[in-house]
Amino acid sequence: MKLLLVDDDEVDRMTVTRLLAAGPQDLEISAATTAAEAFECLRQDSFDVVLLDYRLPDMDGIDVLKTINADPEQSVAVIILTGMASEEEERRCIEAGAQDFVLKSDISDRRLRRALMHSRVRHTLEENLRESRARLQRMAETDALTGISNRYRFEQVLASETERCRKGGADDIALLLIDIDNFKLVNDSMGHHAGDELLVQTAARLSTQIAPSHVLCRLGGDEFAIIAPGNWSPDRLTDFTGKLRQAFGVPLTLGPNSIMVNISSGIALLSTVDSSAEDLLKAAGVALEIAKKSGKNTFRCFSADMQKQAQLRAELARDMQSPGFLEQLELFFQPLVSAALLTLQGAEALVRWHHPDHGLLEPGAFLPVARETGMMTTIDLWGRRAACLQTAAWFRDGRVGAEFRMSFNICAATLRQKDFAAHLLKVIAETGVPPTSMELEVTESDLIADFDHAARQLLELRNHGVGIAIDDFGTGYSSLSYLRQLPADTVKLDRTFIANTPGNEDDCRLLRTLIMLAHSLDLNVTAEGIETEEQGTLCQSYNADTLQGYFFGRPRPAPAFADGFLPVGA
Repeated sequence: MKLLLVDDDEVDRMTVTRLLAAGPQDLEISAATTAAEAFECLRQDSFDVVLLDYRLPDMDGIDVLKTINADPEQSVAVIILTGMASEEEERRCIEAGAQDFVLKSDISDRRLRRALMHSRVRHTLEENLRESRARLQRMAETDALTGISNRYRFEQVLASETERCRKGGADDIALLLIDIDNFKLVNDSMGHHAGDELLVQTAARLSTQIAPSHVLCRLGGDEFAIIAPGNWSPDRLTDFTGKLRQAFGVPLTLGPNSIMVNISSGIALLSTVDSSAEDLLKAAGVALEIAKKSGKNTFRCFSADMQKQAQLRAELARDMQSPGFLEQLELFFQPLVSAALLTLQGAEALVRWHHPDHGLLEPGAFLPVARETGMMTTIDLWGRRAACLQTAAWFRDGRVGAEFRMSFNICAATLRQKDFAAHLLKVIAETGVPPTSMELEVTESDLIADFDHAARQLLELRNHGVGIAIDDFGTGYSSLSYLRQLPADTVKLDRTFIANTPGNEDDCRLLRTLIMLAHSLDLNVTAEGIETEEQGTLCQSYNADTLQGYFFGRPRPAPAFADGFLPVGA
């Protein structure tokens, strides 16, 4: 057994050494007279037990004891030796981590050896207990699937790092929240085992790109986080996020499948938000949401403008639940023009919100919020009834005839409703509008969500004379097989196909090909986004059937639309 005797009194050292040497046990005894010497001995060698004098010339024995126990590299039992002691001193020594406490006046061969034996046993038990606690803590802080830190550890580290930064202990903190793009698709198509393997490999790839001072965590599902203290300049942050993206530049192997995986991230710097972990997490969450809505596979850094947008979205979501919300909605109407005759043949109904505080809001400002809050079906129900009522009113006043068609949009949630078609036909009957004057617009992506059900619903409407138009054609999941199965009458070419014409020859060829394709399937073509006379003329020359865009008229409220486009009834 190796012992380190720390005592500045030479007589006491000799006494202890003599008593221990007289026993049968083989002991190797080293000596130090100060705390500094003791620390140097412990640094250079390992010992089983330290016999520590309570009073040393350069440091109090309890402080020496605390220093030894604070060093994770040290694992040594400590016995306190003292000439004078009280119960309070003995309690303090034990609380500080001593295994035993011996009065010098009681020192004997038997007493010392018993203390050595007891201290070694107690120290071993305490070490086992500490290791068990450490294992339990690691289990509590580790994600069982990926082996990286879990949400519990994340919250601990984020709180401590933000507090340290607030007190001046760090320059700044970057928090990155990371999502795997289209993770649900992998789970649904390849199974949860493949999804789990994707999470494991994602954690491994992220781990290769972070610094030792960073903490990588899995928060749950496919969401990861990186806590990165440091001085984050814009260039350094760009370089770091670039490395994260590059880590996913090579396909991942999931069983027999090899797939490319993209990630999106929201980033927040503590220096740009209030100095709390909660604020930092909220800011990164806002940035991540915007990143995912920006088309995924992208990184967004939080800014004050994002916070304003988030606050506005929260305000709009709350106001949509107010009793008077539907009364604040109004339909605007944009003309649909015959390409052959350049005469009015119908209108598209577009919703607007007269917000009491923010004024007139266009669809892009509030419909995304409505989708998130489940309000789209309510808005759709109001919109289609309002469109039917307005069309019926113009029929009664003689402002429109049988050739006029009113086009209006519905969302995916509405299309999934079991009795949607029946309800729309009921509204048409109640308002007295001819079914042939109504045209339903639905986007490709909404159709694909539940194609068979959607096709049955649309076929029922078409059998009753309601027109069916595929909106934003060419930007979603276009395929001939889908188009051939849909009971559609019209495709509306997305404005992106018109925007660069007639100046871009490639876009012109694509536009002409899309129109020819639609006509080959016996579908009418509406060209959206006509903003110049040249674009309208080009679409006419390519035999588009209907034209729509600001060149022919912006959306207007019903009275202004009627005054500008509809003849006065007899």
